[in-house]
Amino acid sequence: MHLLICVDVGEKVGLGHFSRCLVLAQEANRQGWQVSFLVGGGLLPALDSQLNVFSIPRKGYVVDHSAFLTRLIAEQCFDAILMDISHDSTLERYEGFAADLNRINEKCLVALLDSSGANSISRKYPDTVIDILIVPYVGEPPVEVRDDCLSLIGAEFAIIDPVYHIQPVKMIKAIARRVLVTCGGGDPMAVSMKVLDALELCQADLDIQCVIGPYFDEGLIKSLKRFADCSSQHVECVIAPLNLADHMTWADLSISTSGLTKYEFSVTGTPVILLSIDELHHRVNQRFLSAGTAVDLGVYDSVDNQDLSQMVDSVVADMPLRKKMSEAGRRTIDGLGVERIVSSIGKKIVEKNQNSDEAREATS
Repeated sequence: MHLLICVDVGEKVGLGHFSRCLVLAQEANRQGWQVSFLVGGGLLPALDSQLNVFSIPRKGYVVDHSAFLTRLIAEQCFDAILMDISHDSTLERYEGFAADLNRINEKCLVALLDSSGANSISRKYPDTVIDILIVPYVGEPPVEVRDDCLSLIGAEFAIIDPVYHIQPVKMIKAIARRVLVTCGGGDPMAVSMKVLDALELCQADLDIQCVIGPYFDEGLIKSLKRFADCSSQHVECVIAPLNLADHMTWADLSISTSGLTKYEFSVTGTPVILLSIDELHHRVNQRFLSAGTAVDLGVYDSVDNQDLSQMVDSVVADMPLRKKMSEAGRRTIDGLGVERIVSSIGKKIVEKNQNSDEAREATS
């Protein structure tokens, strides 16, 4: 089977969408599939040499180049296309692309890896013709789809790199001195800097790792490094790691923006304080928080640095709370979502091909 994964990256989008697609690609490879990528939005980190990548010829996201995608489908023999292009940078431009996607569906299976809430393509454009809808989030409500569309919705389909769920069970210490700060692949709001400023006010003596993603602005990188050099806390800047598994294993506590990384915190049992980059992310986050997996402080620019530092001091000293978060996270995500998704796509390809054969026989 040949799978084409269409996904966007970049400073505004970050790396989370691509990272989860790479995990799906690796599982598909393990099951014997051929996998290709069509990437929009910007340059990529180094890729596995086994993956075939088609680059969009000009600037823009996948939805801006439907003609290129249509030609690619015509020239290549794909059994399925997986689309992970649902984000606020492109949603308003999706309507014209949807018509092309409906035509593509006539040639191969189309799976949509959707976002939640207001960024959901399946909710905003319900007439889009897809074969599989994937919404892999905790507490996600049902989505109305066509009778022949397979819905893979909820925490059991959470997309987690196996490197996270093979980590040892986290030991919860009396005092959480090791703090991991991670604010996405791009951090366009410079939340990392705000968090470090707040940690400087903490009473606790902390050992801090601050992750600098591959799409961080050069000015922000310089500011973070200068801060690390002169901070009264011990601060290490971690530059664009391939994944955060070892850093989560190291950490007693994390402070993070509320993207897809929160699911990796769950699997590793890492207690986390979450900040949202906007009100939309904050609302979407509530279903995840209802399981007791994290402390939520709301939208980052509504949180005073002094309040953030006091919350950190409180959680650092609260071993029962951190133990509760760690256990709740491990209960919420079992780490088998990737295998379930890829297996479901394979079964649906076979089913669609059989239906097509039967339709041709009936008309011959």
